[in-house]
Amino acid sequence: MNNVAKRVVKTSGSGILALALLVLSSCGSKQATNTQNTVSEYPVMKLKAENLTTHINFPATIQGIQEIEIRPKIEGYIEKINVAEGASVKKGQLLFHIFNPSYQDAVETAEASLKSAEADLATAKLDLAKVQPLVESDIVSKYESESVKLTVDAQEAAVTQAKAALATARTNLSYTDVRSPYDGVIGSIPYRVGSLVSSSSTDALTTLAENKEMYAYFSMNEKDLMELARTLEGKSMQEKLAKIESAHLILSDGSTYQFPGKLEMASSIVDSETGSVRMKAAFPNEDGLLWSGASATVSLEKTYSGSLVIPQSATAELLNKVVVYTVDQDNKVKAKNVEVSATDDGKSYIVESGLSENEQIILEGFTGLSDGTEIKAKAAKLAEETSTPNSNNGI
Repeated sequence: MNNVAKRVVKTSGSGILALALLVLSSCGSKQATNTQNTVSEYPVMKLKAENLTTHINFPATIQGIQEIEIRPKIEGYIEKINVAEGASVKKGQLLFHIFNPSYQDAVETAEASLKSAEADLATAKLDLAKVQPLVESDIVSKYESESVKLTVDAQEAAVTQAKAALATARTNLSYTDVRSPYDGVIGSIPYRVGSLVSSSSTDALTTLAENKEMYAYFSMNEKDLMELARTLEGKSMQEKLAKIESAHLILSDGSTYQFPGKLEMASSIVDSETGSVRMKAAFPNEDGLLWSGASATVSLEKTYSGSLVIPQSATAELLNKVVVYTVDQDNKVKAKNVEVSATDDGKSYIVESGLSENEQIILEGFTGLSDGTEIKAKAAKLAEETSTPNSNNGI
């Protein structure tokens, strides 16, 4: 190849190299521009502390404040059943009549014994009245007078004993009528007219529940109890519980009972097996809607001060931990582990730890994001269903 040709080839090679570099530079610039233009936009929310009231629900069983078994005190046959199962009764109302003629016979015998003892006492007193003038005239010895006095004393004791026997007989006879000890509602009646019953019978005649006021019994674990106690003022747990203005009762049909109740502590001992404390709430039962043995749910108000509330949809669960994606001032993403507790609306979380006020979190679409990813943050207006919860079940 001659020198001219060599110079042409060299010149051409340099031009091709320069052109290639120019093309690569142009492509790189375009890719950088495209990368900058593909920063994704995500809806974000700035956290603000707020006060809110939510509810904690506990399964409960309703019982009468006073519930007893009605049992006979004597043996006999049921002659009359004067009340129906489920009926409301008043104090002193006749429920059952038990037939046993021996108790009437015992009363008649005791009455006769009393009359006989009273007659003997009257005779002894007459004898004493006759003897006393004779003693004063020395016609009768003092020994005979004292003997008559002792007879009078013995007959007076016999009268007293006869009266006691009669009272016992009448009391036993009164047990043939079984009456209600207080106002309440009758339970089931396992017996029928003609059934033989006694105080040792396996089954009671019936049960009686006082229904003017009812207790809803439930169990609260230590954690919930301590968290609730921290929000209340008082020197003792009873004083703290008294600060709770009201407990609500959700009935088995899902409706809320119209009368609020008062929370009380049924036991001060933590069950070592379940780690829970027995609690109760007292509810008025003016309309008789609450029945002993029924199931319900006790709902207690819990107030949070200065809390952060986030939508559940703004969280992800990774390795059994709740994760939230935050956005810093440079619009860079950072995943954070948070501790939360669910609100009663089932759509929001109350942040226990891991986030601070004024931080921004991504609300949705964060799958695949990693720490340091740059995004374009867009302030989102929360939908009504993700707003701060403050009530539940119509309470």
